[in-house]
Amino acid sequence: MLLDRYSKFIIENSSVLMSKLPIYITDIEGEMFDDENQEKFIKPLMESERKAKKVIVELKREKIMKFLGIFKKFGDTFSYLEIRHYAFETLDQLRIILRYAQNLKVLKVTKVTFQKEENKFLNSIVQIPKLSLKQLKELDCVHTDPKIFSLFTNNDELQFKVIRLRVSGVSNYEYGDFIDMMSQQKRLQQLTFEGVTSRNCDIFRYLDFLNNGLKALVVENCLFSVLDEMRNFIQIVKNQKQLKVLKIINTSIPTSMDVMFTYRYIFSNYINEAHLDIGELSFFRSHHFHNRSIKSLTLYGNFAFENLPIFINFIRMFPNVVRLKLVGGIPIGDKYLYNILSTFRNLKELYLPGFTSRRDDSNFSNLSSLDSKLHTLVLDYIDYDVKFFGWKNIVSNLKLIKKLVIKRDYGKVSNEIVDVIVKTLKLKHLELGIGVVSEEILRNIVYNNCCDELKVLKIAKTDFEKIEIISAIFAWQL
Repeated sequence: MLLDRYSKFIIENSSVLMSKLPIYITDIEGEMFDDENQEKFIKPLMESERKAKKVIVELKREKIMKFLGIFKKFGDTFSYLEIRHYAFETLDQLRIILRYAQNLKVLKVTKVTFQKEENKFLNSIVQIPKLSLKQLKELDCVHTDPKIFSLFTNNDELQFKVIRLRVSGVSNYEYGDFIDMMSQQKRLQQLTFEGVTSRNCDIFRYLDFLNNGLKALVVENCLFSVLDEMRNFIQIVKNQKQLKVLKIINTSIPTSMDVMFTYRYIFSNYINEAHLDIGELSFFRSHHFHNRSIKSLTLYGNFAFENLPIFINFIRMFPNVVRLKLVGGIPIGDKYLYNILSTFRNLKELYLPGFTSRRDDSNFSNLSSLDSKLHTLVLDYIDYDVKFFGWKNIVSNLKLIKKLVIKRDYGKVSNEIVDVIVKTLKLKHLELGIGVVSEEILRNIVYNNCCDELKVLKIAKTDFEKIEIISAIFAWQL
């Protein structure tokens, strides 16, 4: 835009292009950006007619107040502001910037600090106007000084819909302003806690600030130091009658009868999407219940063969799941796959770390007794231990699959396996992040000899000659 007038004209007159083009406020490398040359660099931007929706600030040397003119000119058009790794001198500097962004909808701050404390005595004498940010609905705070939350306290007009709090290991921060801000939120729908412990962010004792209208709650890498904190948290979750999404990952659940009873109550009701850690599944071994509302289930952990009985017992509690995702570094064998598909009779989407095999667990022949409705299969990688006949049984008995994604291979995957995949399945979407695909298979795919319904094809690795072949074929077809 700065170098070519025609490009500048095209981009500025396209609302689609402009909406995708943020304004970046960053340090300019070298010694050219001094006070004398600053106007030269900023002038073309200030003279443009941009209506950018996003601004991203990442400064190490320069001060953000040097760029205040940008916020004065374009602030009304900003709907997204992100500030990364910046140390404000005072909180008032951020307050000044935000006053120019009246239509801001999303604010994300990552590792933002404030070097000086506010002069509370002066603030008590001089009435500081409240921020008028009625459009601000989403706040994402990542490893940032919690003094930032004081900007939003004592302001009932500011009602967030989404708040994410990600806390670092720093323990000298106090979160009183966060609790005060939360106590005035009446329309909050999504809340995320990440890295919260009683050592770095003592807020689990004050969870009564949560309103009862949450639709999504995420608790990740958190630690409840005492049982009372967990009981308080569980009770708050129990009160969320509109909750649809619950994610509890790498957050230990203390075992006690009252906690487990309440936990059971939560999963016996209205949630339709759950994300859980397999390390906690043993708690459910003797607590049988059924949840018929959960349609999407994500499990995190290592899916070793010795966990199979616990795994089966757990998934049977959610018979109506249509989307299952296993996130972990260990692939699953045919016993896992068989029990998944036989338990979830209506399963349509399956996301797995991959397939593996053992001496007595290699051919996946047990799938022949199933009537699977699976149409999407996403694998992180192919384990080279699964031989040709294993893959032939997989695709031959899962013939309804329309979307297949293999992100990468572990070892060397033969083209023989890829060949049986494309010849057996009537795919609409195929992604192969594996070794170089043979010329013959490429020809079969492109000539529609196999995949006559294919709409999306992504191949990570090929060579120049094969690219020429594909290009020539497509050119001929056109």
